Amino acid sequence: MRKFSKIVLGMAAVIGVVGLGLTVGGVAMGATMDDMRYEGSSVQKVVNRMVRVAENLNDDDWDDDIWDDDDWESEDIDPSAKEGIYELENISSMDIELDYDELILEEYDGKNVKVRISGDCTEEVTVSTEGTELKIESEGKTKPEERQVVVCYPVGMKFTEVNIDVGEGTATLDSDLNAGEFSASVGAGTLENYGAVSAREADIEVGVGTLSLTDLDAEYIEAECGIGTMELEAAGKKDDYNYRLSCGAGTLSLEDEEFSGLGASKIVDNDGAARKMQLECGMGTMEVGFTD
Repeated sequence: MRKFSKIVLGMAAVIGVVGLGLTVGGVAMGATMDDMRYEGSSVQKVVNRMVRVAENLNDDDWDDDIWDDDDWESEDIDPSAKEGIYELENISSMDIELDYDELILEEYDGKNVKVRISGDCTEEVTVSTEGTELKIESEGKTKPEERQVVVCYPVGMKFTEVNIDVGEGTATLDSDLNAGEFSASVGAGTLENYGAVSAREADIEVGVGTLSLTDLDAEYIEAECGIGTMELEAAGKKDDYNYRLSCGAGTLSLEDEEFSGLGASKIVDNDGAARKMQLECGMGTMEVGFTD
């Protein structure tokens, strides 16, 4: 392992320990674990990102004498007779990371998850499984003129976890999507939905792109907007949620209220509220509305 990679992982470990200490200290001072979720999530994000950086730095450092094919849990899937079409059984979660593609998620009348890839440079999109998790990832650095990835799943299917990461491409959720944990990240691209998104926890972020989610039904929503645009429509009423709000030079609109230039977090607690939101806006625009 490279020395710098060791340093990064060491720093991640230190931050993780500090975060744990803050959590324990907060509980000792009377805060509940639900309260600590707000503050702990940002620390966890930093740790996760640092670990991913270190892992990427180590991609070229594998020792072929130590690792062999039997050590890998990931299994690449070959397409079926029709070129670019995959059919997968026993899938319970999805992790999709695409750079420039047009991604479409939709329900269909069937029993397995299907993936269809068409357009330019289709060989640069890999489809694999790790246990019951479906992984789809684009690997090429060259932007294709046109490439589409369509994921079809059975009507009414509930996933344990769905992660969608879009770089400069587009993502469209054409049908209802149900997951225990749902996360969506957009860099410079776009994401929108035409069906309901239901989850226990939802983690959503946009960089310089555009993200629009309607009919989002989740007990806990964490949303972060950089310098792009985010529009959310959450299930229920405004008073159904407690809030942790943070806004920099951008604008954060919460139904009929607008927050700008807070420079610090603001806490809003509503009597009897059972749901929670943590909203953070940097220099962009975040608008949050409600179905009721």
